[in-house]
Amino acid sequence: MTAPAISSFWRRLASIAALVALVLGTTFILAWLWETGLEAMASSLFGIPYDESYEEEERLRFILTSTGFSAVSLLVPGVLLFLLFRNLDRTNVRLAAAQAESLTLARHDPLTGLVNRRVFSAEVVRRTSGAYALIMIDIDDFKTINDVNGHAAGDAVLCVVAERLEAVVGRGGLVARLGGDEFAAVIDMKSMHGTEIVSLVERIASSLTLPIATKDVEVTISASLGIAQSASNKSSEEAMLRAADIALYRAKREGRGLFRFFEKSMEEEIEARRSLEVDIKRGVASGEFRPYFQPLVRLADSSVAGFEVLARWEHPQLGLVMPAVFIGVAEEIGVITDLTLGVLRQACEQSRNWSGDPILSVNVSPVELKEPALALKLLSMLAETRYPPSRIEVEITEDAVMTDIDAARAFLAAVRAAGIRVALDDFGTGYSSLSKLQLLQFDKIKIDRSFVVAAERDAGGRKLINMLVGLGRSLNVETTAEGIETAQSADHLTQKGCTYGQGYYFGHPMPGDEAARLISIPARPIGLAAG
Repeated sequence: MTAPAISSFWRRLASIAALVALVLGTTFILAWLWETGLEAMASSLFGIPYDESYEEEERLRFILTSTGFSAVSLLVPGVLLFLLFRNLDRTNVRLAAAQAESLTLARHDPLTGLVNRRVFSAEVVRRTSGAYALIMIDIDDFKTINDVNGHAAGDAVLCVVAERLEAVVGRGGLVARLGGDEFAAVIDMKSMHGTEIVSLVERIASSLTLPIATKDVEVTISASLGIAQSASNKSSEEAMLRAADIALYRAKREGRGLFRFFEKSMEEEIEARRSLEVDIKRGVASGEFRPYFQPLVRLADSSVAGFEVLARWEHPQLGLVMPAVFIGVAEEIGVITDLTLGVLRQACEQSRNWSGDPILSVNVSPVELKEPALALKLLSMLAETRYPPSRIEVEITEDAVMTDIDAARAFLAAVRAAGIRVALDDFGTGYSSLSKLQLLQFDKIKIDRSFVVAAERDAGGRKLINMLVGLGRSLNVETTAEGIETAQSADHLTQKGCTYGQGYYFGHPMPGDEAARLISIPARPIGLAAG
């Protein structure tokens, strides 16, 4: 029991004792009055015979006996009343504890003990008339901490983060956990200079980079921070939260462990980004993304062996939009697979009856490779368009393979079993080992354009190209050199035995009708772009 509960218990017990004493005292007095005079008066009044021969001792025994009977008659009700009051006290204690816990849960995060979003928002509203800073804090890649070390370690990290934030922010601010791995702090800036808030933010970021010792493992984290200041923003609570969130988005987009202060231009960029996302989703659904074809040339005989299929966006207002604008966004909003398969479907339908049965090569991004059903979707699309799998080549970058080698292996096994060829894209720029490359059994390696450009500048670059082409021969796989823009590069690669060439020297990406005309010409000089 708590001290107030104990005090209440003894007060109730004293009340019961006082009541019992009052009853017994009243009984004793009434019995004494009866024996010493009231009985005689009643006998005289009602004509009842009265025996005056009782001795004083017998009268006293009667008084005491009456009082004793009263005491006995009060024993059971007194005990029951005592037990009732005790149970009531215990119930009140539990009820008070439950109410206190409910109030705490309604206002605080149960894991870290910090105030929750509702209380934090109310505090921001309270401060809207003054100068304050609102800081949004998000732990970088927290999902990996949970996945690798377990949720218990993740919870321990969140608790330590909460403690460090409170220690740095101090009494001049309020720290909250908004949910998941997202925290926030509101800081009173009435007595702070501009450089002091920067210094505070730097201390917050630095404190979170210190190692965190959990029960089983030591974890090192970083956090991204977004800051909005009311002195310059003068906005409502909702606008301040949005501004800090926009600044946090910028910090996370630019890297890990960074902080950014809100600027008006950021909001304009966010609006532009949201508009782009809406347009991309609409464009994927309505088929605005079109295939463009860049020639793949056999260097030995200058013939067109196939095309790499590249996406172009025929935007209703903006015209032709290049992949650099929309590919990354499409990956982030989860429509990249639909975009890729939609473009490839159009390419298959357009090229199905082209002469020479050219190969169509298509890139598969690391994001797409994580989708378990990718191979099934690709093969279903080929079946629907009646396009031979043997005329399809998928390109996967080294980084995509190394990011999730098990997913890469499963995808490659499925498509190779159907007859689709597989090329390792941007070869030489990643960190893959030769043993893993041999394990995955690529049909082709594509030499990154950076090596082709380097070979044009100096002998060291040419030696590197020679080594890569030789590696392809030793692995018994074909090689394609990307980014060929001059006859000198084409001649050198042909002499060294590179299988295919691709680049502006042979042709820019082109619409399907131009690619159809190109493939229909029986013979073509190696410099296609010059023809």
